[in-house]
Amino acid sequence: MTKSDDKRVPALRFKGFTDDWEQRKLGDLTQKIKSYPISHDAEINTITGTKYIHYGDIHTGKLKRITNEKILPNINDNNYIPLKSGDVIVADASEDYKGIADACVIDLMKEHYKIVSGLHTIVFRPNERLKSDFLYTYFHTPIFKHYGYRVGTGLKVFGITYNNLSNMEIKLPKIDEQNKVYKIINIVTNIITLQQRKVKLLELFRKA
Repeated sequence: MTKSDDKRVPALRFKGFTDDWEQRKLGDLTQKIKSYPISHDAEINTITGTKYIHYGDIHTGKLKRITNEKILPNINDNNYIPLKSGDVIVADASEDYKGIADACVIDLMKEHYKIVSGLHTIVFRPNERLKSDFLYTYFHTPIFKHYGYRVGTGLKVFGITYNNLSNMEIKLPKIDEQNKVYKIINIVTNIITLQQRKVKLLELFRKA
């Protein structure tokens, strides 16, 4: 994957980029935002102006890139600290290792509701050196998943802590290259998703 461990760069680069990638701990690149033990029991049908993110919705894939606040459940406010667009939310518990530290990201042009992070979640707010899209993408790489397998604990329910995640070292390019890395991976991901939908439709057609 890399030319050498010392240079810490991929073997394949975008044209015009030659700088070495830095190696930094995630905790030095982000701020931890408070999450709360809010469960499904707190959900109500009334629109209160406050919504929350539940770790189960991250695991099921309902929450990935949050571009529409209306899909989030309503709860009553209790002086909660709100999240912001760009915050990356990680599920810290899973019934299997595959789901360890599944993540979603808030991607809103404008925030119309107060959004808070609920049960079994850890929130990272990247600083100016780390793009949210790059971090969100990184959380879905095999490198990160293997890290989760290694530091995750538990028997029936597997967990990962903020300390585990904040001490994780990531290879960090400059902002411009982070943007390009995210964009190309996003294009490939969308193509894969489209092909998967086609396969499902063909399977349904064959059964019919």
